[in-house]
Amino acid sequence: TKVQYGPCQGAFSHTFRFIIAVSFEFMSSEQYTRRNSVRVTGLKEEEDERCDDLVLSLASESLALDPPLTLDEIDRCHRVGRHKLGSPRPLLIKFTSYRSRQRMMSQRHVLRAERIYINEDLTKIRSNLLWKAREAKRKRLIADCWSADGRLFYKDNASKKHLLKTAADLRFGEENDVEPQ
Repeated sequence: TKVQYGPCQGAFSHTFRFIIAVSFEFMSSEQYTRRNSVRVTGLKEEEDERCDDLVLSLASESLALDPPLTLDEIDRCHRVGRHKLGSPRPLLIKFTSYRSRQRMMSQRHVLRAERIYINEDLTKIRSNLLWKAREAKRKRLIADCWSADGRLFYKDNASKKHLLKTAADLRFGEENDVEPQ
């Protein structure tokens, strides 16, 4: 038997697309509030540590930022998440300006050898979506994936760049193509 759809089918489809669009705009707004923040993982955690001093030390000694990062450039800084035995919690740093954040992000590659990673502070939804994209990369379904200014991208195996908005985008549709930047 073939399923018959009534006149409500079109309205439902339109409403569903509208809800998806509004949800994406809301998520984009939430991500925008995090534009001056980064998360640092792999940084040794000590009891009674002063996070501001830890960040300033990391910026001046390991990253060798010139001019050096100052306390005035850090709005807030603290550890996030639950304590796990033998595993340091991530450090959340909110800078007073996007420019200060970018200075630190531009030198983050220096820390990879020390297994310290500086990443964008993504929302939970975007973080999970990037994780799924990384799984697709490990399975060689895509060539690469990354985040830039809170937006997620992937490169298909034909080296074409795509904007990643939902898990459905990993089905490799044409509607999310992006011009190279």
